[in-house]
Amino acid sequence: MSTLERLSTIVAELLRDNVRRVLVGEDVRQGGMLGLSRAAMRDPGLAARVLATPLTPAASLAHATGLALAGRRPIVALASATALLEGYAALRELGRIAATSAGERSAPVLIVAPTGPGFGLGGDGAASPDGAIAGVPGLRVAILGDAREAGAMLRAAANFEAGEDPTVLLLPRALLLREVEDGEVVETLGRPLTAARCVREGAAATVFAWGAAVDVACAAAEQSGHDAAVYELGGLAPLERRGAGRGGGEDREAGDRARRRAVFRARCRAGGDLRRPGDPPPRRADRARRRARGAAGPRGRDVGLAERRSARRCHPPSRDLLIRSRSLHARVQAAGDRRRRGGG
Repeated sequence: MSTLERLSTIVAELLRDNVRRVLVGEDVRQGGMLGLSRAAMRDPGLAARVLATPLTPAASLAHATGLALAGRRPIVALASATALLEGYAALRELGRIAATSAGERSAPVLIVAPTGPGFGLGGDGAASPDGAIAGVPGLRVAILGDAREAGAMLRAAANFEAGEDPTVLLLPRALLLREVEDGEVVETLGRPLTAARCVREGAAATVFAWGAAVDVACAAAEQSGHDAAVYELGGLAPLERRGAGRGGGEDREAGDRARRRAVFRARCRAGGDLRRPGDPPPRRADRARRRARGAAGPRGRDVGLAERRSARRCHPPSRDLLIRSRSLHARVQAAGDRRRRGGG
């Protein structure tokens, strides 16, 4: 059984366990984009608590917020994590409820959304807006790192064991289609939802990874031959600072190793899905088409320039690149000043 099919069954179980739970989202009456509501829709007793919303992420989030304030426990099923960016205003208001009411009110809303590459899609279908979502105040953001724990993480998030803060559970697309045998399924998480866990022991360095990058980090550590420890970050907000160590002196050892650290995350390449080392290269026709586009005369060059400008707008340079460029500019300017003073 695939991870998606197992999650669909667990969603139906969650609705049966608590009559206050409702499932909200676009097209959920037809099974939803990921099929998470199919098992619930096959049960006539649960279908009444599967509520379809307009094709606007803000409407789904606003409706779920109202249901939570009225005493319900809504589960919002989104087609993509990028939908949270489209409904950013509603997401921000959801995170503010506890703060604006001085802790007197809470909105226990669970948002489930796929993220990152993995379905062979490009653009928004492979985007990883994890950092932007984790930066919203008042949200608890957890991310799946092991397909065997998908059901356990969904149950823990739906039970709000760590508190009734709004929770976002991100499901990497690369893990959703994996087949998991019944004997390998983890029924109980056994740790806090956002806690980190060690998946590979080591003393030379520490690697922190989350989502689909956990397996990549473990494989890279094995192939490199270095004695590196790999930690899976189960939560992005709040970030567990003591999760990397397991208590006592091991916390100090983890801190020492953290001086030689690396961070892994799964992101798509520009303009397409993630290509792993074993994947075949792009088709020759695609490469020829890109070369022809740049050599098609003035009009072709204009089109290529427009596309590059559009890509820069969609994918602005990172802060690190901006800092490096400013540093280089300062060094060049200082060298010119010294040359002018020496010539004078």
